[in-house]
Amino acid sequence: MPKLKLPKQRTVEVPARIWKRASAFMIDLLIINIVILYPFKKYFKSMLPTDNFKQAIDYAITNPPITETITTIAIMASILTVLYFSLSNHKTGTTIGKYLMKLKTKSTEKESRYWQHLVASLTFIPFMPFILLWAVDPVYMFMNEKRQRLMERIGKLETVEEVEVI
Repeated sequence: MPKLKLPKQRTVEVPARIWKRASAFMIDLLIINIVILYPFKKYFKSMLPTDNFKQAIDYAITNPPITETITTIAIMASILTVLYFSLSNHKTGTTIGKYLMKLKTKSTEKESRYWQHLVASLTFIPFMPFILLWAVDPVYMFMNEKRQRLMERIGKLETVEEVEVI
């Protein structure tokens, strides 16, 4: 019996679909919440005498040592979050969330450099002026054909997925 001569399957890289990017990001946030933020939960509960958010903020503001401790923890968590995104994207081209969604980050230049991934990860710093990127970054993604976040564009990166072409 003769063998069929079917065309070989080819794959091409295309800009990642937004729903896949959002899903990957949610998975990564869940991991960050469990690994980085959860260990501080008991510490915060012991420092702040109430579960009421407004009362806790008022208490922290009127107690400078607590404010300093909370600020230090926030800085440490920010650094760890930036390191998670920048190192994993640089070393493997993906984070756990991107891996599960079959996405990868690649440089628009010849080779990927760490500074590119670091720049793209600055979005995750919860202090001014970086906090403005929380709104600007996703909006920018909807406004360009490569679906790059603003910080990816500045860092000369893009998030892609492979699709099969017949």
